[in-house]
Amino acid sequence: MSVALELLASKHPREALDSLSTVNMAQTSASLRWRLAAVRGQCYFQLRQFLNAQKDFLYAVTEQPEILPADQRLVVLELHLHLAATLRELKQPDAALEQYNIALRMMDATTSLHYVAEANWGVSLIAFEQAKKPLDAVHCACYKESQLRLAFNHAVNACILYRSIGESLRAALLTCQIGLIEQESGNRDDARQHFQGVLSAWLPELEKRANAPEMEQRGLHELANVVSAAACSLAGLELEMENYSEALKYVQQAQYAGQMSYTLRKAEAAIMLGRVLESIDVLDPAAERAFRDAITLLAPTDRIAAQIRAHDALGRHLLKKRETKAGEIELDIARSLSDVASAFSSSSIFVEDETDEIALKV
Repeated sequence: MSVALELLASKHPREALDSLSTVNMAQTSASLRWRLAAVRGQCYFQLRQFLNAQKDFLYAVTEQPEILPADQRLVVLELHLHLAATLRELKQPDAALEQYNIALRMMDATTSLHYVAEANWGVSLIAFEQAKKPLDAVHCACYKESQLRLAFNHAVNACILYRSIGESLRAALLTCQIGLIEQESGNRDDARQHFQGVLSAWLPELEKRANAPEMEQRGLHELANVVSAAACSLAGLELEMENYSEALKYVQQAQYAGQMSYTLRKAEAAIMLGRVLESIDVLDPAAERAFRDAITLLAPTDRIAAQIRAHDALGRHLLKKRETKAGEIELDIARSLSDVASAFSSSSIFVEDETDEIALKV
């Protein structure tokens, strides 16, 4: 296990997973088995294989000892945080929120601010998604307002914490998250100010680093992640205001940065491109192509939440073109993906690097 931990620390999760392949879990003592499951889950988590990560994390949570030695409290704290992030990615917000709350209750004055910020960020993302649910008898207007307020407060807390420990790129992502919350609250000018502030601060640095020799491109993916998120957010805002030429400009910037970033950002930019193009001309074949590009990008991943958004966007686009049968097929795929995520939940358990993300309105 020590070899796997060293490989994980040096960001080699696949090699770490390989090192655990020879371990026979059934022949391992119970006191060590939950630790091995947690480490293996972390390997899957870093590889973005969320379904496998969830299985191991849930096993580790249920098998961990009731009384923890002091040297294992940090291990368990990380376990709950990463299980929460996994559940959120798999569209299980209630279970994810419970795990974040467990992690928050474990924290005290000695806890690293990085973990405190991570938990606040996760709660903000969940509250924001809950706020965007259609209003009905359960989710009334006051519920939406309370969730947006909760999302805003936790996002601001996380942003302040990341700034205080010098993690400026994560603080920039939180600034985008705050902008999205402002936009959903109807404060478009404030939202634009947040998005443009991030883009103007980091796009020049991205262009500079992208053109530098390869040895000087350290952190390029993380930087591109921030720029793509800010540009995509601006595109969504301009689209909402029917400023299509501006929206296209920002989509192009999101695509430019996305090519240097992660699969999720590339897919989000593709979905946003499709939305802008269909708003200009619903019959433009490039719009459908953009949605299908996003689906293709996400297909090999466990990014179920993003896959649902992509299939839903394509389905709605096809319905707008009166391709009813094809549209319903895509919407059915989106619903079935949601069922897949739910099938892996367990009621007995409710007690971006690439994990950095924001809940883009795509």
